Amino acid sequence: MQQDYSSKELLAEFNKSNIDLVIISDYKHNSHQANSLLAYQEIMLLALVEYHPACAQEKVDLNTVVDLPLYWCKPYQNPALYDRLQKIISQLPTPLTLQQKLPNFLTMLMVIAMGRGMLLLPASIAQAQMQGVVYKRPTAKYVRQLSMNMHLLWHKSAAENTIINEMIGYFKLHNTASVSV
Repeated sequence: MQQDYSSKELLAEFNKSNIDLVIISDYKHNSHQANSLLAYQEIMLLALVEYHPACAQEKVDLNTVVDLPLYWCKPYQNPALYDRLQKIISQLPTPLTLQQKLPNFLTMLMVIAMGRGMLLLPASIAQAQMQGVVYKRPTAKYVRQLSMNMHLLWHKSAAENTIINEMIGYFKLHNTASVSV
C-alpha cells in the first residue's frame, strides 16, 4: 500500500470505501454518506537556508525573504491554500517568485540548504533535519492566513464501529481547530 497519499488521494480512497476514517485538508462538505469534523488547523513553517538574514528572527515576515523563490505545490493540489498564498503574495511590496515544488522532499531540503529557495510546509512534516536548513514560523500576520484546515471524515455507516466512535469522540473532545499565533 502506498504510504504518502495526498489529501485528494486519501479522499478518493475514502469515497471508494477503502478507508473508513481519514484526516485530510481542503475538504468541501459534499457527501451525504460521510460525516466530517474540523479537527485542527495545521501551522505552516518556512524551511530556509540557515545563513539567511531572516533566520536571526524568531518569526519570519515574508517581506524579509522575497529574495528567495518559494517552492510551492500546484494549484490543484490544495486550491484553497494556493488561493490564500496568491492573495498574500499580491499584497507584498515585492512579490515572491513561485517555483514548482520538487517531487522528492530530501532533494528539496538539499536545494534549500544551498540557498536556492525556501519552502512552506505543514509543521507536522517539518521533522526531517538537514544541515543548513532551519524551520521558522511566519509572523502572526501570516500564520492564520496560511494555516491548513484539517478535517476528520468518517462514513456514516462506520460510526457504528466502537473504535471509530472512540476516535471521533476524542477529536470532538480535544478539538484544537484554532491556530495560536
